[in-house]
Amino acid sequence: MTHYWHQHHREAALEHLQQSSWLREVRWLAEVDSTNSLARRELASSWDRWPALFVADRQTAGRGRATRQWWSPMGCLMCSFVVGVEHVPGDSALWPQLSLVTGVAVAEVAQSHAAQSQVQLKWPNDVFVDGRKLAGILVEAIPRAVDGRMSFIIGIGINVAVDWSEADPALRQRACSLAELARQPIAVEQVLIRLTERLQVWLESWQQGQWAWREMWTERSLLTGCHIQVRLPSGRMLEGVCQGIDASGCLLIQISSGIERVQSADVIAWHSPP
Repeated sequence: MTHYWHQHHREAALEHLQQSSWLREVRWLAEVDSTNSLARRELASSWDRWPALFVADRQTAGRGRATRQWWSPMGCLMCSFVVGVEHVPGDSALWPQLSLVTGVAVAEVAQSHAAQSQVQLKWPNDVFVDGRKLAGILVEAIPRAVDGRMSFIIGIGINVAVDWSEADPALRQRACSLAELARQPIAVEQVLIRLTERLQVWLESWQQGQWAWREMWTERSLLTGCHIQVRLPSGRMLEGVCQGIDASGCLLIQISSGIERVQSADVIAWHSPP
């Protein structure tokens, strides 16, 4: 598949993003180990220009949740937003919802290119279309070196126009791209601009205490009604029927003894009801 990385598109996208009143800094690199790792290094220095956006054409050590690697070829939008506590609710108990709120923004952008398919959200941080993974999210909370206040790195990877011929055969079966779903070329820059706009809107809504994000997330929930198996941080395995999420964003699992509320876990398997 031909990649659409024309220089004039890149320059126009950078100009648009740099003129945004929301982002104070935008960096677009040809190659980096991972945009989240770059953001972590900056937060450990005296750098203080956030909200910020770091984008890379290629990652040599892309990271997913639970230290998993993220395959990062050309045609995959790989970016990390850095925001501070002023962009999230004042109640720190709500901060774990950030990956869910981000998921709503990613799904909204993806749906605009995949009109014939249903974009779904898999708790806590993945975006699926027709049973295949389209995007992943990795949120990290890091104290800022300059003042010790908490900052949040929102890492997002979206398969926009990926050449699957270089991917592992098993990965090709499990993943999809926006260009493939839309059946037409899509520029990474185009998706990034839209993502930046929608993420700002959803973050502001969330920060102001509005709950529209949860309604949107629930409508797109991939796991609700499925029999699922999860691994808790303790290593304990849990199986039951997913009942969606609660007001705080925790996963609800119906087991024989009642409803189990799960704040953090890896979803190992899921099966739709017969």
